[in-house]
Formats: sequence, C-alpha cells, structure tokens
Amino acid sequence: MTGTLLAAALLIATPQASDRDRAQLLFHQALDRHAELDVDRSLVLFLAARDADLSYLPAHVEYIGETTKRTSMGLARLRAEYAELPDTPTVRCLRAYLTAERENRPAAADALFEMEKTGEGGDCPTVLLSTLISDLRPTHTWSARQLAYLQRALEAAPGLFSLWTTYAAVLASSGRIEEAERVLREAAAQTSSHAVQRLRLNMRRAGLILRRGDTTAAHALWTAVRRAAERDGRPGIHYVYLDELDSVLPIVNTADNTLDATLRQKAELAARHGEWVYEWLSRYTLAMRLTDRGAPLEALPEYDRIITIADSVGIGRYQTQAYYKRCRALDRLGRLEDAERDCLRAVEASRRAESAYYVAEAYHTLLHVYDNAGRLTEALVASDRFIDAVQPLEHSPLRM
Repeated sequence: MTGTLLAAALLIATPQASDRDRAQLLFHQALDRHAELDVDRSLVLFLAARDADLSYLPAHVEYIGETTKRTSMGLARLRAEYAELPDTPTVRCLRAYLTAERENRPAAADALFEMEKTGEGGDCPTVLLSTLISDLRPTHTWSARQLAYLQRALEAAPGLFSLWTTYAAVLASSGRIEEAERVLREAAAQTSSHAVQRLRLNMRRAGLILRRGDTTAAHALWTAVRRAAERDGRPGIHYVYLDELDSVLPIVNTADNTLDATLRQKAELAARHGEWVYEWLSRYTLAMRLTDRGAPLEALPEYDRIITIADSVGIGRYQTQAYYKRCRALDRLGRLEDAERDCLRAVEASRRAESAYYVAEAYHTLLHVYDNAGRLTEALVASDRFIDAVQPLEHSPLRM
C-alpha cells in the first residue's frame, strides 16, 4: 500500500460531508473497485473509510479481513496499527478481537463477552460475537443463541452485509426458508446496498427459492441476475456471479465437470485481471475437489499453480495450505518422497502463517505420510508436534 494511493483515497470524498457520510462514501468506492477486480485499491479505500469514522464497523471488518488475506504477517501489522489508533470504544473492542488468530477467532470470545457485559466497546462486541459464536464449543450450548446475537448485531450494524447473509443462512438451516428469503429481500432493498452485495443477496435468494421447491421462480431470478451482471460488464461483478453460481450448482445436482468448469472460469478471470487471491482460492478449491473425487493426478497442475502463486507473494498461510494439500495428493499417488518434501515445506511455511491451526494441519498431514511409509518413529514425533500445536485451539474441529 503506497502513500500516493492512500492520499488519493483521502481526496476522493466530499470535504463538507460528515464523518459517517464520508466513511460510507469511501466504503462504496471501495466496493466499486471490487467490482473492477481492483482489490488492492479497494483495500486503500477501506482504510480511508475506517479512518474517516472509527466507529464505522463495516470498514474495520473489511479492512481487517482483506489485510490478513493479502499481506505477509498481516495480523502482526494490524495489531501494531490498532495499538496506535485513538483509544475509542470501537478500537478497544477490535484490539481484543485481534488478539486471536484469523483461524481461531473464538479465542477472543471471553474478552468480547466481558466487554459486552460491562458496556465497554459500544455495539462492537455484540457484532463481532455474532460472527464467531457458531464456532464456540460445545456447539449445542451456543447455537441456540446465534439467532438472537445476529438480530442484535443487525440492529447495530445494518451496513455489514455479511450479517444479513449469515442470519438468512441460520434461519434456512433451521427450516425457516420463507423468513430467510424475507431477510435477503430486505437487505437487497436497502438504499445503501451496492451492486456487488445485491448480486450475492439475490443469488442466495434464488437458492432458497429452489430449496422450497419453486424451480420456475428460482431460474427466473437466476436469469435476471445473470442478465444484470452481463449488462453491468465489470469483471468483479462477473466473478461474484460465478462465485455464487458455484455455491448454487450443487443444489441442482449439477455434474462435476460443470462445477469444475465454473471454478476454472473464476480462476482464469481473476488471473486475467491480476487478482491473485481469487485465482488462488478458485484453483485451491478445484484441486481439493479433484483430489476428494479420487483424481489426485488431475489435481496436480492446480496444486502446482497455487504453489507458484503462494511462493511469489511469500505469504505463509497460502504456502502452508498449498504445500500440505499437494502433499496429500502425492501421498495418495504413492509418491511418498515427494509428499514428505512438500509436507516439510508446509511445516517450515507454517511458522510464518500466524496461525497454530496451519502448524497443526502441516504436522497432521506429515504424520500420515510417515505412517503410510512405515516410518513409525517419525510419525510419533510428528504426532507430538501436532498435539502441541492444537492445544490452544479448543474450539477447532481439528482432531487426530
């Protein structure tokens, strides 16, 4: 992120606007850059929106999420950055949130619950708890409270659109399909919603309509969304359409080759526009699907590409995932020496992944490679390292 880009972002807003108005304007400009698949500039604008109004949670959430995805040692940078921000209630809340690793956000729950209890942090603790409460263990204790938290969070931060989609998904999972549809319609109808958000909301509405058995209405809505995306013409809008389509196709029992083709379209579109995170995610998902379907050899070119991307940006979390996933594919192919080499690379990269979860995953995969090779002493050592890494992950689904 360059100083020139940040200065440009700060000059875009109308000088006479209030802080909240300015923050919302910059936030929408960031979404405009997303629609162009210019996500690096959108990150600059999310930062500018955050600094325009430090109480505006949507800007914080997007900025934190994109920074941890796109920056080497992003969590450490964020912790240092937030330590220097003015000591407002929202900033204090987000400092507590950032004490936890990205893949272990529930570790921040106790601090957020305490802030909520004492009234410190304003609405921020409730909003953030609503995003992580479903990951708390034991699940049955917390799942019943999730809807109530999401309702309160939406009242406090209706501009955070992920809350709407999560709320609808929880309603739908409990069989309340029509209520879930209503929630998505309400979100899409907001005057503050952006084309990127409305596309996602309407695609998810179509999926819900299909789930309640109205195939004609579902396909009519999909067609309307597709045509709107085509008229819009921006590459990020097309990517979001494909991304949502990839989620909906399994509902209609689409053939595997169609699902694969959608992922390849996403990857190629992202690559053409230099959007490496989206290309990486698309190829990673495709490689895993192929491996899980019993086609690890076909998956290898996809793994090779995501390793090339991960090594080029030098971000530990992507390197760790890419290497240990290719390790699993090579292990299934009986190429145990190559698998061991990849797993050891994953272990090394996991030290820069800012996440005990990825350290545990790397050792978990390595111990299976050693076990399959009959190298039981080394498997036991890897098992011990896995157990050490997983100790702080009390809310993680990771198991031996």
